[in-house]
Amino acid sequence: MERAKKRLWRAVLRASEIVEDIDPNLALRAIHALGQVTLAYAKLHEAHDLERRLEALEQQLSEHGRIT
Repeated sequence: MERAKKRLWRAVLRASEIVEDIDPNLALRAIHALGQVTLAYAKLHEAHDLERRLEALEQQLSEHGRIT
C-alpha cells in the first residue's frame, strides 16, 4: 500500500512538471489526467487509513478475547 501511494504521488508531481512545459491543448488534457490521478491517490490514502484503523480495532478486540 505504501509503495502504491508513493508511486501515485510521484506521478502527481511529474504530471505537474509536464503541464508547465507543453502546449495549452495538451496541458488541458494533462490537467484532467492529473485530477484523475489525484483522486485515485486520495482514495488510496483513505483506504490505507481505514485499513490501519481496522487492524488496530481487530487487535484491541483480539486482546480482549472478543475475536479469534
